[in-house]
Amino acid sequence: MESYLNENFDLKAKNSSEEALQRWRKLCWIVKNKKRRFRFTANLPKRFEAETIRRSNQEKFRVAVLVSQAALQFIQGLSFLSDYTVPEEVKAAGFQICADELGSIVEGRDVKKLRIHGGVETITGKLGTSSVNGISTSENC
Repeated sequence: MESYLNENFDLKAKNSSEEALQRWRKLCWIVKNKKRRFRFTANLPKRFEAETIRRSNQEKFRVAVLVSQAALQFIQGLSFLSDYTVPEEVKAAGFQICADELGSIVEGRDVKKLRIHGGVETITGKLGTSSVNGISTSENC
């Protein structure tokens, strides 16, 4: 009998799969007393209900974390907008961003500063170059 049960139902004492537990419940129809029938088997509907509650709570928590991160990014973005001013010697040279600022963006791989300056296209415009053509060799630029 034990070999038959092991072959067909393969029910482990702990951490059995849901399918194995369902097969075991289908086998237990012979026992007439309901208290004895499912005494040692898990309550599958309660497990499914607990799993759905856990998933919904996890999703709510994920949304709350994303909202708080977005709020922090918004607040930090507002504070960064007025931090950078172009030095006078850089303006006199015809640029709108200094080499130190570009160096700090590159060395620190600072995406926030890159976004503050408007991305790659805007920085190339501030340097008087083109992302497609590169540095112009003509004096008329």
